[in-house]
Amino acid sequence: QAGQLSLILGVLGAPAEADLQWVQGEDARAGLAGLAPAAGGEGSGLRKRFPHADDEALDLLEAMLRLSPAARAGADAALRHAFLRDVPEDEGEHEDPVAASARPILDLKFVNQAELDERRLRAYVRQAITRQDVVVTVHATARSSGGAAPGDAP
Repeated sequence: QAGQLSLILGVLGAPAEADLQWVQGEDARAGLAGLAPAAGGEGSGLRKRFPHADDEALDLLEAMLRLSPAARAGADAALRHAFLRDVPEDEGEHEDPVAASARPILDLKFVNQAELDERRLRAYVRQAITRQDVVVTVHATARSSGGAAPGDAP
């Protein structure tokens, strides 16, 4: 991590004291100061490092490399940046990954079925594991009428 920070500071320059307020502990602040470039604290600059890059691309890169988390561009800000304005947005729905991971993969409501025997349980499980994105649900009519289990012959 120190090598990566040293490289970033070598290009962007030494951070201002205000940009280090989030760093806890004097030793950590001193360590960051030790990684800063020696030539008056000035870095080589992104333009020198990437001479053919678009100005907006360099602006976005600089915003994402800021040392202070409060000043650094997050994912939403980066995606709204002018450099990415011509990139078409994905029209599909984006599901919150935390919510998706909390959702049960397999709904086992059929386990409470009064007439569930080993044969039916095996049939339900077989059906669930041989198909993708299946939510197994037994409707009240199947429960009360002793309906056939999935995979049973009609």
